[in-house]
Amino acid sequence: MRNRLAESVLLLALWLPGSGVADELIFKNGDRLSGKLVRLESGKIILDSAVLHQVTVPVDALESFTTEDESDLRLVDGTLVSARIVGFRAGSVRLAGDRAVPLDRIKEINPEEVRWHGKLAAGLTIERGDTDKQDANIQFDARRDADEYRLRVRLRYVGERSRSGGSDFNTTDRLVNGTVQYDHLLEDRRFVYGRLRAERDGLADLSLRTIAGSGIGYRLFSRSDLTFDTQIGPAWVHEDYKDDSLDTDYPAGVIRWDVEKALHESVSFFHEGEWVASLREFNDSQLLATETGLRIDLVRGWFTEAKVHWELDTEPASGKERQNTDYIFALGWGF
Repeated sequence: MRNRLAESVLLLALWLPGSGVADELIFKNGDRLSGKLVRLESGKIILDSAVLHQVTVPVDALESFTTEDESDLRLVDGTLVSARIVGFRAGSVRLAGDRAVPLDRIKEINPEEVRWHGKLAAGLTIERGDTDKQDANIQFDARRDADEYRLRVRLRYVGERSRSGGSDFNTTDRLVNGTVQYDHLLEDRRFVYGRLRAERDGLADLSLRTIAGSGIGYRLFSRSDLTFDTQIGPAWVHEDYKDDSLDTDYPAGVIRWDVEKALHESVSFFHEGEWVASLREFNDSQLLATETGLRIDLVRGWFTEAKVHWELDTEPASGKERQNTDYIFALGWGF
């Protein structure tokens, strides 16, 4: 009778969910946190806790961590190792079977499935009075990151229309551009890229501008709170204006940079720029565009941002300005 009772208790303990079966983080101050290890990336562990839900913890704050089930460790050389983690000591992750892997050799633990990430942001200004005016600024960014490649897509629309005296709305400013870039990732934070950009700008009397190029890039910083990419390479520029006499084609050199810095858990600073300079003559056509701003995360993927978009065209259409500045306040959603 006692044996049957003991067997029943043991079976019940094994059947009950979460009964002693959990991954565990052990902090340097002695605290412990149990749950399910989601993944490790960029020096941070994401743990799904039944009480706190998903929490992010820097590895530097941990004394050790363990997993009950096997985890997938993707190394920096692309190798995938599946094993149960039994501890973390002296900068190495200890695995079942008396194996150890230095932390700096591990790119990810339980790498996330390759899928699209991105954001959609829109700003709208409506003025009412002697003149009715509506301004819209919409930007869509998406990217797909894999072990060997990165694919980036950007679409931007700026529109302005106005009317006065009860007349029909008249579109006075419209800009549409799109960019597709493919990066092939190399070692030591280097990558080679191919990039195509197309733009139509009604305010600048630009029917179509295309910039097609390729080159090499380098990630100067790759931290959880700071990323900084640079790119350089040749390109071919084609410009088709409403005034046919301005149409032109020319080779160019392109330099790009992209910085994002986390200032707080929910606040980040971003700055990016592109300089396109004609290779026929340095004082010939030059295009320069920058975008600088702050992004504040709200709830459930929603965010708000304020940014300044500035452009320079040294050879604009007749009667058009060389410089253009947009101050944009937008609400967005990330996925």
